[in-house]
Amino acid sequence: QKEFQYFLCFIKTAHLQALKSNVDYVWQIGDIIINLKRNLFMSNYAEIREKFEKSGQGHVFKYWGGLTDSQKSRLLSQLEEVDLEEIAHLNETLLFANKTESQVDFSRLEPAPYVKYSENKEADPVWQKAKSVGEEAIRAGKLAAFVVAGGQGTRLGYDAPKGTLPISPVKHKPFFQIFAEKIRCAQEKYGVEIPFMVMTSIINHTQICDFFKSNAYFGLNPEKVVFFKQGFIPSVDKFGKIILSDKGEIALAPNGHGGCLRAMVRSGAIAKLKELGVEYISYFQVDNPLVNIIDPYFLGFHILGNSEMSSKMIPKAYPLEKVGHFCIYNGKLCVIEYSDLPASYQEMRDENGGLKFVAGSVAIHILNVDFVEAKGADDSDCKLPFHVAFKKVPF
Repeated sequence: QKEFQYFLCFIKTAHLQALKSNVDYVWQIGDIIINLKRNLFMSNYAEIREKFEKSGQGHVFKYWGGLTDSQKSRLLSQLEEVDLEEIAHLNETLLFANKTESQVDFSRLEPAPYVKYSENKEADPVWQKAKSVGEEAIRAGKLAAFVVAGGQGTRLGYDAPKGTLPISPVKHKPFFQIFAEKIRCAQEKYGVEIPFMVMTSIINHTQICDFFKSNAYFGLNPEKVVFFKQGFIPSVDKFGKIILSDKGEIALAPNGHGGCLRAMVRSGAIAKLKELGVEYISYFQVDNPLVNIIDPYFLGFHILGNSEMSSKMIPKAYPLEKVGHFCIYNGKLCVIEYSDLPASYQEMRDENGGLKFVAGSVAIHILNVDFVEAKGADDSDCKLPFHVAFKKVPF
């Protein structure tokens, strides 16, 4: 019995020694991993700082010495995403450009042509043809819905993603529910599943995804609801220097609705649509509960016109209404914002006494998937122009 107890004691002692050896080994491995991470972090920091110093943006490291490790990590992760060449190009072409050379010659501006709304669509052969073509494409699964929803409801007194705001007057349904129910209705009508793309932002991506999940995607197939983030660009001051919103954080601003093309491509959303056989995208904004998302007439006119992108217009309610204006400039269709179009042109009348520039943009479009793929690619030969906006940035 004593020998057996001694044997057990020996086993326990040997086991503890082995265990201690393993623990020491694990700690050594842990130390090695920590040191590797620290070395990689410092190497990354040195490389990024050098790039920013060479680009004249080294001031973003002004408070580096007083930051915590987590703050340093967050700042570096932000700076890694900054395209310094793009910032330099935008500064040169927009901020420092000779304004007199880039002014628009408004005398060359003409109102854009449009298909006038038919008061009796059912008896109008042109509109019936468009409807037939549009419905055929919808039934074939060639149309997807797309809402840009990266904004918050701050201006509406609502501290959450705008799409989650209860907006319907009786049942208080949020924007997202209204959109989802319209898509479900179209699915039932045409016997097809319609993909729904939702562009979020770094501010509200998680909230929006969780909102859909907690509401069972409002009856939509979760596999056909695609979320992706809008791109952001650093804010700069009048000298072209990147602005800090905090000691360890740069001020970011959305890169505009035009950035959705790049976001759709980079996120893989376009690739997924192509896999599903989708050819057309119905684009609208999150704060429009009245939008006709699945509109066969609109889609039909788009297809019949062999268009890559088509837009809906509404006649301006009054001359100085704050909407973009569809115009023809230098032979090209464009939208000129009310803030850029002189009041004299906004109020200009045609030979019949009506407003000459009457076509207002409400940001409702149809886009070809191939068009988005081509124009949204990083190596695209067509770069959408940026527009300067002056806003206050808190620190």
